[in-house]
Amino acid sequence: MNIKDLRENSFGVQDTLNYGILNIKSNLTPAHHLENQEKNFHKLEEKNLLSSLRISQGLYAPLKLQMERKFAQKTNRLPALQSSNLMLSVLKGTDETIEVEDIFNNQREFCENNYDSHATTDLKY
Repeated sequence: MNIKDLRENSFGVQDTLNYGILNIKSNLTPAHHLENQEKNFHKLEEKNLLSSLRISQGLYAPLKLQMERKFAQKTNRLPALQSSNLMLSVLKGTDETIEVEDIFNNQREFCENNYDSHATTDLKY
């Protein structure tokens, strides 16, 4: 982080009231040259899959796959019910793998709130 990026007041302290909270994360540089590639791994893998589909099966195959994934993302259950998004994970090919998101991203699974399904839906008669 550069010292020039700090907006200090007359006492040499970051002037948060005038310039906002200091954003250190945007000033960090990658620790390793492969870090950026790891961040964009899924995007690159998706791009390679779609281009190989386009070459082998024509333009229709990647368009159909993208359309099916878009529809699968929009499919939801009622607000009180937990959804596994199985259809989307099958289309992405992640149904047979266990990743970090599968273990540490289960916020609704261990939620202590009990919802009334009739109260959470917005039904108008």
